[in-house]
Amino acid sequence: MDTKKVFGLKALLLGVILLGSFGQAMAQAPAKIGYFDTGYVFSNLPEYKKIQSALDIYKKQLTAEANKKQKEMQSKIAEYQKLASAKPATPVAILQTRQQEITKLDQELRQFQQAARQQSLQKENALINPVTKKVQTSIDKVAKANNFAIIIKKEALLYEVPGDNISDLVLKDLGVTVTKKGNK
Repeated sequence: MDTKKVFGLKALLLGVILLGSFGQAMAQAPAKIGYFDTGYVFSNLPEYKKIQSALDIYKKQLTAEANKKQKEMQSKIAEYQKLASAKPATPVAILQTRQQEITKLDQELRQFQQAARQQSLQKENALINPVTKKVQTSIDKVAKANNFAIIIKKEALLYEVPGDNISDLVLKDLGVTVTKKGNK
């Protein structure tokens, strides 16, 4: 057989194989993409509602303590102002002592407020992390069972197709029954 014919047959065979592979790749279904509404799911979880209540109580306690410290400092400032404007004049040493007390109280208040923010955040993370892990496990399970290749947070979407929302499926998997349809 002629070399040109053999080369032509090889090229034709390679073309048919490539065309078949390309056609097969085009025939495959596109990746199924779903989305998940975090706010909707968490707002329907009873344990999340309990966590929010506990956090609210904790934050109110911290706020009450901060307010108490703030009032104490305001009282010291008012006392200092009375002494500073008193006739006869209050000795400078007493005024300096009062000023130092106010400065110390102000520093303590700022430190308390910073520590309270950190403690509040730590408590929130400690309480919410187990629920978040539970929800993530459910998302993974639902996605796998329904052949979703990708799940995106609803908040990141610019356009949504209602049938691709897995939020109610996740709630069902978690054993939560939603009576009204608020997941749009």
